[in-house]
Amino acid sequence: MGTILSIDWDYFADATADERFELFPDGGNERISASLQNIIWISRYADSIMNAEMRGGKGISDISADRDELEQLYTLIEKHKKRGTKMSVHESHKAIADILTKGKFADSSHDVVNIDFHSDCYTTSDDGDINCGNWGSLLSKQGVIDKLYWIRRDDSDDDESGIIEHTYCGIQDLLDSPALQNGIDYIFICRSAVWSPPHLDDAFINMVLNVNSILDNSDIRGLYNLVRRWDSEVMGNIDALANQIRGIIR
Repeated sequence: MGTILSIDWDYFADATADERFELFPDGGNERISASLQNIIWISRYADSIMNAEMRGGKGISDISADRDELEQLYTLIEKHKKRGTKMSVHESHKAIADILTKGKFADSSHDVVNIDFHSDCYTTSDDGDINCGNWGSLLSKQGVIDKLYWIRRDDSDDDESGIIEHTYCGIQDLLDSPALQNGIDYIFICRSAVWSPPHLDDAFINMVLNVNSILDNSDIRGLYNLVRRWDSEVMGNIDALANQIRGIIR
């Protein structure tokens, strides 16, 4: 049995639940194409610019990465890493199923410590397929996960699944937790593009590189498979759409 540290980048967006609801896309579905995801994000950025101009408050581009929680993460990994701790980087959280059911982790069940804005223990599929929202509940029910721990933000939705062993509010509460008393055997990282603003991609890359520098034996090849979403062309599209909206309003 081992301990898997699961890190969902959406946790580190320094935004309240209300701001996520008002500014971010509806989410709930990763099955749409990357190009359509980008179109949706562009629309949301432009809308948020106009709402900020008209009503005040934040636009999406005002959301930053939570530096305090990132520093806590690096402290946590430094404290609980092993000489052989490895990591991998993915787009979707559903990829954790392959980590837990194939290769060296397939021989028994393991504990998972999940740093995530969402519990991922939702009932989101009637066909039994594992996805980004239900992997925690399905893999636990299948016996692939022995104990599931959740590190949430203070305004994350409550978990009502009855599956999670223990919930922590913030990474600091996890530093001396018995959940990591045997150290971290593997680190799984996902970007979750549907729920993570594209302008934070650089901060996501920096997080991955920082974790990589802490470990003695890691693999970040998966990072290079992720599409860079925030560039000058995208910014131009956002500005153009915002200008169109201004023209309609005026």
